[in-house]
Amino acid sequence: TDPWTPDHPEHLWYQAMAHCCEYNKALDCLEFLVVQWLFEIEKLNIARTGYAMCTAIPCALQTCSQAIRTALQWHNKLAWQVYPPRLELTMEDILNLAFVADFAILHFSCQDIWSKHWVQPPVWVLISKWLLIQCTHAEVRQLNVEICRVLNWIEEEPQCWKKAINIVAGSGDHNLEAELTFCLDNWKKVHARVYSRLQELFQIPGY
Repeated sequence: TDPWTPDHPEHLWYQAMAHCCEYNKALDCLEFLVVQWLFEIEKLNIARTGYAMCTAIPCALQTCSQAIRTALQWHNKLAWQVYPPRLELTMEDILNLAFVADFAILHFSCQDIWSKHWVQPPVWVLISKWLLIQCTHAEVRQLNVEICRVLNWIEEEPQCWKKAINIVAGSGDHNLEAELTFCLDNWKKVHARVYSRLQELFQIPGY
């Protein structure tokens, strides 16, 4: 076989693959540090976190932030060597992340995904909103079922209470009868409020 030259197609292909592997390593390292940093931040909001832990977490965050800066420099150095060049990230981009779910730069590691139309921020934001609307429609359909159940419960519950009161009255336990009657009166007041809300709901156009 002929020896490879700098312009040989196979040499160029393997060189591109080597750059891509190095870039993926840098991206994996950055992703690991950022996710670790986000989890440390979320620990501060966890209930029952002790004082010693709360004082140790900021120190860990400071160390992790310096490691992120180093990994970020490594990432940006290799980002322009792959084809097509990847986007360079800044520390401000990292600090703007509020949740682990917001960290979505791993799609840069695979060109087959990175080139897709749906990975563009405006597109996936629109898709997320569309999915939320679909979930809302599903919740409305479920609410229509639950509202009927609540309405039936309001109508049938007093009958069950009255049967129980009659049984207790027949047994001669007047104290328990009075207590059940008092509870029934309170339940009727609550039911009246719920029933009035349901009636308002029935008046909504399109219900």
